[in-house]
Amino acid sequence: MNLSSHQERELIKLAKKGDKVAIEKLINANYGFIYKCALKYSNYGIPIEDLVSEGILALIQAIKKFDLRKKVKLLTFAAYYIENAMRKITVEQAHSVKITLDYKERIDKIFKIIEEFRVANGREPTIEEIAKILNTRPENVRKVLNEYRGEFSFDEENEENERPIEETFEDPKQSNLNQTIQNELNLENVINLMKRVLSEREFKIITEYYGILGEKKTFEDLGKELNLSKERIRQIKEKAIRRLRFIYGDIFKELFYD
Repeated sequence: MNLSSHQERELIKLAKKGDKVAIEKLINANYGFIYKCALKYSNYGIPIEDLVSEGILALIQAIKKFDLRKKVKLLTFAAYYIENAMRKITVEQAHSVKITLDYKERIDKIFKIIEEFRVANGREPTIEEIAKILNTRPENVRKVLNEYRGEFSFDEENEENERPIEETFEDPKQSNLNQTIQNELNLENVINLMKRVLSEREFKIITEYYGILGEKKTFEDLGKELNLSKERIRQIKEKAIRRLRFIYGDIFKELFYD
């Protein structure tokens, strides 16, 4: 939709007064540029429709600020706002992904240490022991675990260096998170909690073995699908359940049993 300079300026006057039809016509006239910008920034993992929406909002903002006394096209003025809006959301997304990946890498290392330590020593490691293996300070391990577990927090007054890791947290029954689960437990809550801490394979095994999302499957069925032995499927299931109970407390003892 091509507009003459006169048509564009008349529409801008109406749009500034809140005329929705005028705003829509200006959006349509500049949609090609917005979409082109969205394509440029879509390589950063943001859905193109989200970028287009940001671009449209930026255009509307530019319309409000546009000075009709200046003899320039709206797009010349609005291009900065449109590109800047998309650049901002791209930077925020990249920052968020980096943080997520960093924390996932750290927490994965900690859980690997916990599993290996349990196998070798028959007990959970202490925070001090995990920190020593990672060659970092105990408070760094504590910070990662606390942020990962959300509402759960360490009891600073207790002698956490002498106690197994799962005992250095508050009683899960007393945490806000666990209370919320007990009061408002539903399938969506369970699924969201599981997805936070399980890998895709672990999530598949748990949900399909227990029939959470449909028909139950046996270890043999899952083994054929994943090309793993029945015993390996069982081990993965047990490890996943231990992690869920370790993080969320007794609520998962009631949900998963054979």
